[in-house]
Order: sequence, then C-alpha cells, then structure tokens
Amino acid sequence: RTFGELARLTRDLPVSPLPAPTPVPRAEAGRRGKDVVEINQRFGTLRRSGPWEVPRRLELRMHGGDVKLDFTQAVISHDTLDLDVYLSIGGDLIIVVRPGIVVATHDLNVGGGDLKIRVPKSDGHEPVELRVNVTGRLRAGDVVVRYPRRTLGQWMRGESAL
Repeated sequence: RTFGELARLTRDLPVSPLPAPTPVPRAEAGRRGKDVVEINQRFGTLRRSGPWEVPRRLELRMHGGDVKLDFTQAVISHDTLDLDVYLSIGGDLIIVVRPGIVVATHDLNVGGGDLKIRVPKSDGHEPVELRVNVTGRLRAGDVVVRYPRRTLGQWMRGESAL
C-alpha cells in the first residue's frame, strides 16, 4: 500500500501525546569504553548492575555509603580494571563476579573491617576474561567478593545462579 492509502486508514486512530520510546543502544563488541570514570558521592548506595560498561579505571570516593559492583552481566571491553576505592564511615564494598573474572585485593587497606573472598581460587586452567585490581582504603567497612546469589526459584529447582 502507499502512504496515502495508509493515511486514510489510520486518520481516525488516536494520536499519542508522548513520543514513542527510543530503545537504549547496547555496546558493540569491538567498541572501547571510557578509560577513566570518577564517582564522588556522599551517603546512599552506589550500584552498578545489569549490562553496564566496564571502564579501564574506576575511581570511587564514597563517604557514608555502600558500593555494589555486579559484573555478572557487565559489558567488558578491556582485560584489566584498576579499581581505586576510598570508602569512609563504615561503607562496604561488594563485588559480584562470574567465572573468568579474577579480583586481586593485595594493595587494598581495610581498616576496622573484614576482607571476605567467597569465590574458589582459580585452578589456572580457566581463561581470565577480566582482572580487577582493587587498591585504596576502606575505613571500618567490609569487602566481599562473591558469586551471584540464587533466586528462590533457582534454589527450589536446585539450579545454579550462574
């Protein structure tokens, strides 16, 4: 049909007052993300989850809040992430990983908190997709590195979260 014929057929349809939503573009496989991302925040919780784009370097400065970085669906375009963290006033850092993501916390100063690595050590045969080098300082907060938790449905079916 032609546009003229379609116009006659659709002229009695209601017109929406809002424009149609535009889809959010996903990162392309070969596209490079930002090199350095700086986040300065006071209080509250900072979360990165879903298909977020992982930069080459992430600098976090949080005063009185928690940080949760979930890498299970992250778009990874680099082989290394340098994560420089400063959390004060009891903020926690939670890093959720999938197999193939290795977190190194050797240069992280945790004062008055705990460092909890809850993923099994790599046997060296698994390819490393991303290495996260965590540096910086936490004052009276915990660092937890873990796999994603199962939903109730996954638990009832005996399925893994990965």
